[in-house]
Amino acid sequence: MQETTRMVEYGVPIDAQTMIEPPDAAELELEPGHPGLGDEGYVKRRKNLFDLCRAQSWTNCTKSTRAAFT
Repeated sequence: MQETTRMVEYGVPIDAQTMIEPPDAAELELEPGHPGLGDEGYVKRRKNLFDLCRAQSWTNCTKSTRAAFT
């Protein structure tokens, strides 16, 4: 009999598959209470960096990997 280990992140049980294949966020999401939420310049810089990293990651994907996300 195979035992499964319960995965917990920030005190909340999560599906272990999300550790292997994390969700691919389409846009930056700052958590409620994030200290930069009131700073428009900070949020803009973070969104620009997120978009840049996402574009770079997408460019480096193989065609078969891209097909899985579309």
